[in-house]
Amino acid sequence: MKSSTAPNRRMGRMITKNLIILLVLVIVAVLSIWAWFTSTTTATADGISVECNAPDSVEIAIVGHGAKEPKDSDYHTGSITLSGQSFMKNLALSEITSDGVDFVKPMLKQVDGVAQPDTEVDWETAEPNERYLSFDLYLRSKGTPIVYLDKGSSFTTVSSKLTGADAGNISTDNNFSRDAIVGAARFSIFENVVNEGVTSAERKILWIPRPDLYLTTEGGAVLTENVSKTQFDGITYQHTYWDYDRTNNLKRKLTMPESDVTTSEEVNGKYVLNTKTQIATLSKSQSFDGKVYNVAKVVCNMWIEGEDSEARLALVKGKFNIDLKLTIK
Repeated sequence: MKSSTAPNRRMGRMITKNLIILLVLVIVAVLSIWAWFTSTTTATADGISVECNAPDSVEIAIVGHGAKEPKDSDYHTGSITLSGQSFMKNLALSEITSDGVDFVKPMLKQVDGVAQPDTEVDWETAEPNERYLSFDLYLRSKGTPIVYLDKGSSFTTVSSKLTGADAGNISTDNNFSRDAIVGAARFSIFENVVNEGVTSAERKILWIPRPDLYLTTEGGAVLTENVSKTQFDGITYQHTYWDYDRTNNLKRKLTMPESDVTTSEEVNGKYVLNTKTQIATLSKSQSFDGKVYNVAKVVCNMWIEGEDSEARLALVKGKFNIDLKLTIK
């Protein structure tokens, strides 16, 4: 994630109408989403269509995070259309912060006309499918396949050019595209694991899909592309977030170790996931109406990270596509 510019962010800014195309195993979601930075603004998602595809040997089901476990009849092979699912109807992306498992909406205060996190008050827990996209992906099979998030997965901008006067979806702040909001996007997958009666979240991946983007306001708003690990001291490849201890009302701004973060690499002019990552093993037996399958469940999340420099008013109405490719071994 990039260097934090939270103190420079103005209260009430918003990113509207992010267009997200989501492909998982292969799951394709076309979302037209209203995204806001303030908890007092309301909006609804529209034009939602989800198509899910899986190999014949694997059946899949999807529900909103935390919803009831799917029934036998909810599992399908091939293509599933989830248009109009209730868990997506109230999705209104908000600027939040997360380690990929715990999602927090910091309370803000104004200092000299600019907003910054207020560490003296309680913060809100960000609600799934209200402030960020979150769904439970269930898989079952007669075999014991291993599922991977495959190399080549990507977050791509709708605009083909992001900088210069001919940039697509150009910002009113300068000659760059609003679609650079993709630089603030994050994606995570985790699995809940029970050990000696205690349930804990095991994060499989926290991905910064577009580390090549960097937006600064020093000397005027300027967007830089093709950032390398030697530029900006590597901060664009880091993930910084707020850790919130709710019991003691303590907040800490942390930067994840490089080993805990997955970034992307440029391949033929496109930034794609640079490593094949195992996310699930179908090894746990479960009976469905007398039929025994091997099953697994993971939680998938996409959010706009507020501690990223691309989370700015200059990028309101930015659009991007998500292409997540899962493979089975």
